[in-house]
Amino acid sequence: SAGWRAWAVPAALLAFLLIQYGYARRLPFVNDDFVFLDLTRAMPFPDVWAWHGEWVGLYYRPWSRELHYWVLQRLFGADPAAFHLVGFGLWLGVLSLYFALARRLAGTRAAGVATAGVAALAAWGLPVVWVAGAQELWMLLFALASLLLFTRARDGLATLAFALALLSKETALLLPAV
Repeated sequence: SAGWRAWAVPAALLAFLLIQYGYARRLPFVNDDFVFLDLTRAMPFPDVWAWHGEWVGLYYRPWSRELHYWVLQRLFGADPAAFHLVGFGLWLGVLSLYFALARRLAGTRAAGVATAGVAALAAWGLPVVWVAGAQELWMLLFALASLLLFTRARDGLATLAFALALLSKETALLLPAV
């Protein structure tokens, strides 16, 4: 049925994610995670949007770094498992949007094969298992949303998604070239 087919790709992606990266939910925070946790631990909400270059380098990533850590710390404390599960959700969102975009451009079968190939790339290892990889995952989520919205002639929403991709990671600046 059409209902079953609609859930087949996300279910397959979830199964793959759990088989390939499920161990990550037990990993601790590492490296930059501690800087971001410390930065956002007692930060007032308006400060989430401020420049923190003196703490975390010359990058302005208020969405994928400050807001991400700020919200999750307030909801779950400094529990790495919760941060990893959110990362898993972002990964599923990214690959689901990739499938939707590929299906729009090349059809369902080609999109299924392409999505399986992309999911199997070793390059996913770091953004999925390292909590700070959320910066890449947020950027990819919004970049793919922007492209999908653009293909649907939803230019205003595509521009908003592009802006959120830029606020997640500056490498989204290359998106218009795509």
